[in-house]
Amino acid sequence: MPAAMPPAHLNNALSAAAKEMDALKHQGPHGQGDHSQDHDQNSSGGFSQVSNNGGQGQNEVQYYVTSDAPIPIFQKTCSKCSWKSIASTDSGAYTGAVADLELHMKTAHAESKGAYNTAADEYATATKLRDVPATQDDALNNLSVVRYWAAPLNWRTSQLQLPKIQSPLCTVGDYEPFGLEANNRSLLKDLHDRTNKKLSLKHFSDRNLKLIPSQQENLLAFDKENSGSIMTKKEWKELTNEKEALKASSNYMELFRSIHPLDSGPQILHKVMLEKFLLGGTSAAQLESFFASVTWELANRAAKTEVPYKHSELLVKWEQMFRSAPAYDKPAFDEEVRNSIKRIMPVQPFSPKKPKKPRNMTYWCGGFNTDKGCPNQQAGTGCKDATGKVYKHGCNVRKDGKMCNAHGHNRAGHPN
Repeated sequence: MPAAMPPAHLNNALSAAAKEMDALKHQGPHGQGDHSQDHDQNSSGGFSQVSNNGGQGQNEVQYYVTSDAPIPIFQKTCSKCSWKSIASTDSGAYTGAVADLELHMKTAHAESKGAYNTAADEYATATKLRDVPATQDDALNNLSVVRYWAAPLNWRTSQLQLPKIQSPLCTVGDYEPFGLEANNRSLLKDLHDRTNKKLSLKHFSDRNLKLIPSQQENLLAFDKENSGSIMTKKEWKELTNEKEALKASSNYMELFRSIHPLDSGPQILHKVMLEKFLLGGTSAAQLESFFASVTWELANRAAKTEVPYKHSELLVKWEQMFRSAPAYDKPAFDEEVRNSIKRIMPVQPFSPKKPKKPRNMTYWCGGFNTDKGCPNQQAGTGCKDATGKVYKHGCNVRKDGKMCNAHGHNRAGHPN
């Protein structure tokens, strides 16, 4: 049997191998790192192993250090399990290790979200049937996990399955975090019914939401015939400007969403009203009229189990309602039109107007076509009177809609 290599010869052989690898040395994804870490001796022949992962759980480069130079070992590890790629001292093996890790993540950890999942993978995972265990929910402290699921991916299906009336009825809600003070319980009851057609934008202004129903009563008269009972009428404070109208729309959206979380009708309505307000030229009356019309039709659609308006449909409805009576600042609008024309049409250099040439007036001889003939002196194809004024001779017979105007004969001599 061959004799064992002495330790001194082994050290010399390893040092020579390290020198040969020095020219092929590659620092991996971390560049030129500092290899002055504490070494754990694992061999009696001068070997020590250094692990440098730069704080990355999945990017790991190990170095086997000798007395001359470190030898890099390229390897990828999984942060979710004990999987590791094949360790190699070849820098070209690092790309293969990254590909192996991606394949491992897709096959062994397909349920995890991250850069390794495509949009198709995410959609397939999100649309799988999920089992919901028997659970209890009191809408206060004990909440079901289903409440925290993302909104359904099919908008039409989710809108068609909405209940018409939310039950059980509850007018108590935690609205203070949203900046709302809703004391009108009667209005909150109406919001539970998606088919209610009596909503008005002014109902949701801050001033009207704060009032309780008894504070809305306005004294009208005393009924003497019925033991002097008081006759009252509930009154709502009117909207004063478009900003208050837009805030009322936001209040309506937030209150409605707290009762019907998946109903997108109020959100789309508020988005269109906000866009029109930002464009300018809207009034409180326009916003209030648009709100009343849309909410009435949303209630009608809910009663028929139809989907709410889409954003594009509401834009068309706005144009149909208000295009005939635009509310805009005319001077500013005219100035914008002029600026648009300047941008489209090139500016023509200034040129002074040329003086108009005088028109050559033609005077016809009045006696040429009479029985007596022309009494003036003949001049070319016309005549000249005593003052020197020149007249033209021409036959005044109209033929085929045109005057003859021949100077060789008059009306009497016109050929048939």
